[in-house]
Amino acid sequence: MIREKEQYKEIPIRLKGTNKTTKANHKGKEWGRKQIQKGGNCMDTVRGCPAYENTEYPRCRWDYYSEEAVRRYKKIFGKPVRMILKEKLLRKDLKKCKESWIRIGVDGAPSWDWELTTRCAEIVAEKGKTPVIITRMWKRPTERQIERMIERETILNITVSAVDEKEELIERVKLAEEYQEKGGKVALRVVTFAFKERDKRWEKQGELMRGKIPTLEQPARILRKTEKTRRKNSMWEEVERERYKPYKSYMTGKKNARWRTAGKLYEGKACISACPECEVKCMVGIFKEEKRQTLDFFLTELISESPEGEILGSVSS
Repeated sequence: MIREKEQYKEIPIRLKGTNKTTKANHKGKEWGRKQIQKGGNCMDTVRGCPAYENTEYPRCRWDYYSEEAVRRYKKIFGKPVRMILKEKLLRKDLKKCKESWIRIGVDGAPSWDWELTTRCAEIVAEKGKTPVIITRMWKRPTERQIERMIERETILNITVSAVDEKEELIERVKLAEEYQEKGGKVALRVVTFAFKERDKRWEKQGELMRGKIPTLEQPARILRKTEKTRRKNSMWEEVERERYKPYKSYMTGKKNARWRTAGKLYEGKACISACPECEVKCMVGIFKEEKRQTLDFFLTELISESPEGEILGSVSS
C-alpha cells in the first residue's frame, strides 16, 4: 500500500542534530533511520517551507537534503507548520547541550513565525548560548523583533544567491544592512554556483561576495539526475557540469555520486566541512574573534594613553 503524504505534526520544540552538526554512530541502523534526534545543537521553530509548493514565494533553485528527506518520510514540505514552545522543556535541553551556540532553522523556515523564533532566540541567550538563525527571510520581522534579537546578540544568517528573484534579493540585502546598522551581527550566506563561462550571473554572485555585509560562502549542492527525474527548475542545466564532483557524505564519509558540488569558488569563509571541525560555525567563531580583537585593541589604546600602570592596576583588580 502506498503511504499518503501528511503534514508535519505540531510537536514541542526540542534540540536535535544533523549528520553535519553532530557526530553519531549509525552502525547497524537501517537507511532512513539515521536521523539524530537527540544530543545536537539545532532546533526548528517551523517545519516545512512556503516556497516549496507555493508560487507566491519563488522556490530555491538548488537541491537540499530536506527535500530528499521529505520524499522519504512522505511529508508535505510546502505547508509550513509552527511548532509548540514549551519553555521549561526547551530550557532543559539547553542545559544539557555542550555547544555554546544554537542553530535555529534546519528543516523549515524560521521566518514564517518571527515571534516564535525571536522568543526561542531569547531563551537560548538566557541560557548563556549564542542563537544563530539561518533563514531565507520569506517574511520580514517587525522593528521590535529586530531590536529584541539584537539585544540578545542573535546572529542572522540570511541565505541569498545570484539566482534569487531581483525583488527578493534586494529585500534580503536591505534587511541585512538594517540589522547591521542597528548594531546586530549578520552575514549573507551566499549559495554559490559554477555558472557557465559567459553567464552574467557570475558578476552578481561576485558582488554579493564582495559587499559590505560579512559573507559566508555556501557552495550549492545539486542532485545529478536523469532527464526523466530532474525537477523542472534544477540548476543542473545551467552550470559548468565538469566542475561538479561527487559530494562527500557527512553520514558515511564516502563520496556520493548523486550529489554534486563545485566546492569553494571564492577567497574567504565558507561552509564546507562538518560543524565540529569548522572554525566559522555559522559566523559565531568569526564574530567572537572580532569581539576579542576589538577588546584587545581598546585596552591597548587605553593603556597607551593613560599614566603608567594606572589602567593596568584597575584591570588586574
